[in-house]
Amino acid sequence: MRGAMPFLAALALASGAAHAQIYKCVTATGKTVYSQVRCPEGAKSTTLGSSPPAPSGAAAAPTEQKSAAQLEQEFRKRRLEQEKTEKKSSEQAAQAKEKQENCRSARAQLASLDSGMRQMRVNEKGERYYLEGAQIEQEKSRARQAIETSCS
Repeated sequence: MRGAMPFLAALALASGAAHAQIYKCVTATGKTVYSQVRCPEGAKSTTLGSSPPAPSGAAAAPTEQKSAAQLEQEFRKRRLEQEKTEKKSSEQAAQAKEKQENCRSARAQLASLDSGMRQMRVNEKGERYYLEGAQIEQEKSRARQAIETSCS
């Protein structure tokens, strides 16, 4: 118990000075001494602590803690950015779906025109009329252009 007293005293002194270096000294006689000052020249020296301890969570919290208003503002900003991203991606998906539908429709129209069957349309008066060869070629040309723009 008597040998532990100097150790406890040195430990108590070292805990009070949190930023001080702690040295472990072993004398020529084999006695171990802990101190805040460098060891004498004849003793074997080891440095135990040289950097200040990291601040505890309670001590660091007031400097890093943000106010409720700041947290709310950051949350709203993230939420707004997320909504913008979702809106943009849904618009892109809708455009891609519309383009795909236009492609399918143009291909179906071209297939119908290439089938060799008679092609019929309705005029402004509601009367049916049949397309002639030149009109069918014009319709095929429009369908091919629609395929190029929609199916690429």
